[in-house]
Amino acid sequence: MRNVVSLNENWTLTFPKGERPAEAVTLPHTWNAVDGMDGNGSYLRTTGVYTRTFTAPKQPLAGGRTYIEVLAAALSATVKVNGTVATTHEGGYSIFRADVTDLCHDGENELTIEVSNEDTPSMYPSSADFTFYGGLYRGVNLISVPNTHFDLDYFGGPGIKVTPKPAADGGATFEIKSYVTNPDENFTVQYSIEDPYGFEVASATRPADNTAVTLYVPDAELWSMDEPNLYTATNISSVVSDDKVYYKFELSRERFTGLWLFAVNRCRNLTDDGGGWRLPTYKEAALIYILWPELTKAGLTDVAGGTGTDAGGDGTTLPYVSYDDNGTIQRVGKRRTGNYYRCIRDL
Repeated sequence: MRNVVSLNENWTLTFPKGERPAEAVTLPHTWNAVDGMDGNGSYLRTTGVYTRTFTAPKQPLAGGRTYIEVLAAALSATVKVNGTVATTHEGGYSIFRADVTDLCHDGENELTIEVSNEDTPSMYPSSADFTFYGGLYRGVNLISVPNTHFDLDYFGGPGIKVTPKPAADGGATFEIKSYVTNPDENFTVQYSIEDPYGFEVASATRPADNTAVTLYVPDAELWSMDEPNLYTATNISSVVSDDKVYYKFELSRERFTGLWLFAVNRCRNLTDDGGGWRLPTYKEAALIYILWPELTKAGLTDVAGGTGTDAGGDGTTLPYVSYDDNGTIQRVGKRRTGNYYRCIRDL
C-alpha cells in the first residue's frame, strides 16, 4: 500500500553564494519572508540548498518503489539523493516527483534540493507585479508504494482522471479512469463517489489493467455560484484475492465503526510505529478469528472482535467476519455505518 511520510522538519538551508549564514528551517519555508514584503523589489533572488537525511522505507511485497514528492519549489529545483541528481524541475507552482529507489541505500540517505528564484528569462513568468518568493514553500513528502501502484510519474498528477457530465434526467455520469503502473492480476481498483455531504452515492470495482468505468449518480447537486457543490471521486488499489494471507501481520488495538471508505483511509493514515496499516483480506480476518482466544489471552487485544475486510465483495458489499462464539461470516453493505473494522500491517 502507499505510505506517505512528511519530510517537512529537520532541514538545513545554506546559500552557496554566501548572502546569508546557514540556518535550520522547517517547511513550508521561503527565504523572502521578510525582505519580500518591502515593496521595492530588492528582495533576495538567489540559489538556496535545503539538506536533510532520511531512511528509505520498506514495502512488505518485493519490488516496492520510493519517491520524493516536492509539492512546490520556487522557481526551479534540482533534487539529489546521496549526491546523485534524481530530477530537475522548472516552474514554481506545481507538484513534481522523483523515483529515488535505486539511489537509496540502507541506513541514512542524504537528500538535497537546490532551489533558485534567480531571474531566468527562459522560464515563465520572468517578470510580474508580485514577489518571486524563493524556497520550498509547500513541503516535501517521502512516498513508498508497491511495484503495482497508481501512477506517480506523470507531471505530479494523482493517477486518476474524472469527467463529470450532467444528465437530462437530473442525474450525472462520472467517467473515471485510473492509471496503474505495472498492473497485476492480483489487484483491483475500487472507486467511490461521495456527495457534498460525505455520503457514498456510487461505487465500482475494476481490474487493475482495465480501470475505465462510468458511474451514474441520480439527482446530482450541480455546482453554482450560490451553491458550490463538490463531489469527491476516490480510487483505491486493493488486493483482489480473498485466498491470500500476506506474510506475517500485526493487529492494531484500535477498533472503530464507519463507512468502508472511511475505514480504508483511517487505516492508511494510522502513523503508529511508522504506519503501513491496512484492512485485512477475508482470509486474514478469518485467521484472526481462529487465533482470537490466544490473542486475548496474550493481552494483544482488549476489545471485542469483528472486522470488515478490504478485498472481495462487489461495488456495494464486502465480506464481514464477526469474532463471536460462532465466528459468523456474512456479506454486508459498504455504506453500513455500524460495521466494525480493525487494521493490520505486514511484518
